[in-house]
Order: sequence, then C-alpha cells, then structure tokens
Amino acid sequence: MTNFRDRSIISFIVFAVVAFILFFSISALFGGFFSFLGPENGMSLGIIIGSFVIALLYIYLYKIKGFFSFSKFKFAFLLVCPFILFTLTIFIDPNFKIPTLETLLLGVIAGLAPGVSEEIIFRGVLISYLMKFFRSSKGIYGILIVSALLFGLVHMANVGSAPLDATIFQVFYASAIGILFGAVYLRTGNLWVLIFCHALNDIVAAAFTTNGLVSAALVCDASNIAIFIISIVVIVLGFYYVRSAKHDEIVEVWEEKWAN
Repeated sequence: MTNFRDRSIISFIVFAVVAFILFFSISALFGGFFSFLGPENGMSLGIIIGSFVIALLYIYLYKIKGFFSFSKFKFAFLLVCPFILFTLTIFIDPNFKIPTLETLLLGVIAGLAPGVSEEIIFRGVLISYLMKFFRSSKGIYGILIVSALLFGLVHMANVGSAPLDATIFQVFYASAIGILFGAVYLRTGNLWVLIFCHALNDIVAAAFTTNGLVSAALVCDASNIAIFIISIVVIVLGFYYVRSAKHDEIVEVWEEKWAN
C-alpha cells in the first residue's frame, strides 16, 4: 500500500479510473434502487452515495487526515459568506417564485447531488492530491486555477439541454465559484462548508427560479450582468484569500492533513 501511494502520478491516475467506474456503477445501482422516488431523484441519491464511497476509498488509499474535518469551520464559513449573500440575491431576481412543498423537496434532492459529488471530487480529492504532490507553496496558484477550470468545464455537459452561449456562460460562472471554493479549501481544509454552500446555490436555483440554472438562451438582462459582475468579484476574492502572504499558513494546514 505504501509503494502504491508513493507512485504519485501513476497511483492517482489508477485511482481516478477506478473511481470513475465505481462512481457511475454505484450511482446507477442506487439510482435504480431509489427509482420509486422518480428517475431523477433516484439518480441524485445514487450520486450522493457514490460520492461518499469514492471519498472513503480515497481516504483509505492515501491516508489523508481530516478529509471531512470540521476544523476551521467558523473561519471557512466567514470566508465563504460573500458567496452565500450572492446566492440569496436570487430572492430579488425577476424569475423568483415561491415553490410548492413538492418543488422545494425535489430542489433539495437535486441540489444535494452536485453539492456533494462535485465538492468531493474537485476540492476534496483533486486539490488535496495536488497539495500532496507539490508539498510546498510553489503550486498553490496553479492548483487553484487547474481545479477551478476543470470544475467549470464539467458544466459543458449541460450543452445538450441548453443553448451553447448560456452553457459557456455557466462554465465561466462555475469556474469563478471554483476559484473561491478552492481558495477557501486551501486555506481551511474544511469541505463541509463548501458542500453546504454549493448545495444551497443549486437548491435555490432549482426550487426558486422558473428556468433553473441554465435552460434558456443567454440574454443581456440585469440578472446575467449581475452574475458576470459577481463572478469577477468572486475571482478577485478567491485570489486574495490565497495571496502570497498566506502561503505559509496554507502549507501548514496541508502538512497537517498529509502527516502520517
């Protein structure tokens, strides 16, 4: 097991391939098991279960400490507060609507799936692995950018259900969120706060708006202009959180996580 972990790149590629196969197999299995709740809801629950299985496998193989730690919870929450405030601006959006109880419950299930799975994969697994690989402050900006871009590009999958321009706009917005969330994870190592914030954002979008996250062609209205401005602010904020003056603090957080 030690030899496996020491082969950094090779072991991670093997893990990624196995995790990919496991994730979709488990998601499909439990999606079928919970199908009585509806196809989409069943798959969402399957995704959540599959994500936690991948996290447990990762923790077992790489022996990372505090993967789901509650340490620095208040600090992480403080750093991500601007994003929560941005999310709540949906209530002054012209598309705002009061959901029925059923819509709200469906929105919660739909929002939890990406909130759990994407945070475990792009912050929990990817960033923690890259921090182990570099084990210094030299790679911090690169880690932040790579993880955010990959997170954003995953949203290109929505192009099948939405126009290309709207999907590209969502990729940009998601990448901006990836910068902020990645910065918070680098500073604190706390994944729970990010799962909560990510899920909250998707729940609000699914339950409280008419069109959800992205289903219509992009138009230059006040809402999209506001999202663009918020994205720029979020990017600046993320890079500020991991400014060079904080690099020693970040390395200390991750040395503790990777100490065997």
